[in-house]
Amino acid sequence: MVNQTDHWPGLLVSGTDTGVGKTRVTCWIATELARRGVKLGLCKPVASGVDFVDDQPIWGDTESLHRVCPVPCTPSQITPNRFLEPLAPNVAARRDPAWQTRSLTMQDYLAAITSWEGKCESLVVEGVGGLLCPITDSQTMADLAIAWGRPVLLVARQGLGTINHTMMTLDIARRRGIEVIGIVLNRSEEGPLTLADETNFDELSRWTDTPLWGPT
Repeated sequence: MVNQTDHWPGLLVSGTDTGVGKTRVTCWIATELARRGVKLGLCKPVASGVDFVDDQPIWGDTESLHRVCPVPCTPSQITPNRFLEPLAPNVAARRDPAWQTRSLTMQDYLAAITSWEGKCESLVVEGVGGLLCPITDSQTMADLAIAWGRPVLLVARQGLGTINHTMMTLDIARRRGIEVIGIVLNRSEEGPLTLADETNFDELSRWTDTPLWGPT
């Protein structure tokens, strides 16, 4: 998989849903490319849903990315827009006391991305939810993919239902002119393999010619 991604100046990691393993895959890419000497930046423009550790707010995905980022940075550089409640970003922003005076805009996302210009050779951006997850009051992750203009690596949950979710996401990407360079099947749940787990890869391979990797 990394051989297919390390030559891109930018890559957007998106998913078929929330909780499918986008952060895990992004961290794996970062670790592998850092070993190859790539000066890689990591960005998750927005994070919603916070944990408190010793009364300090912690956004887990952002902290995970910060730990493996090859370029010196701070968590706020990786994720400048952070919200308390685990909701779609536009909803979380409206409900966050610090953001009640305005809504998120596409410029907030693009500013987070362009802040890395000149600081890295390649940038991997982790999205939120799936391609149709609302990120402003009128735009979705698909709109960010189009606005940034970089290819997408799609992360899909291994298990029952993933063929439907994956094929719908690929259809949305095709209709909107979004390049998907590959699909990563990620095993996001513990426990013994199910029959769906064991057959996902081969069945998806029958339905799409998009490169497929995993399960990770």
